[in-house]
Amino acid sequence: MKRILLLFTIMIFSCQFSVAQDLLQGDPKKGVEENVNRYTEYLKKELVLNTKQENIVESNLTEFYMNIRDLKQANMNKKDFNRRFVVLKENNINRMRNVLTKPQFDKYITILEKEQEKLNKKK
Repeated sequence: MKRILLLFTIMIFSCQFSVAQDLLQGDPKKGVEENVNRYTEYLKKELVLNTKQENIVESNLTEFYMNIRDLKQANMNKKDFNRRFVVLKENNINRMRNVLTKPQFDKYITILEKEQEKLNKKK
């Protein structure tokens, strides 16, 4: 639980939204599909997902990325965007918790933390 809270804190303060920016380049639907497929394949390999998990993860990621795209297009102030982005991220993490086993979920959190570290280094 502490790791999740730490992850949320890092996300709030870093304000890195490269995923949302990637989704808005070119055809939004195509960008979502490409990102979802690429990330699902990565998670499938890293977390050793079974077919059922893979399908649910892909569905969850599609919804998450579409919500980010819609949020970005809403043209709101940065504070509201950050608040809503964190809520979307929390919801996605909770949905992943319901799909993954405990060891898979722990590894997923580690993956998210490493991704956040990479984003912070790009600053």
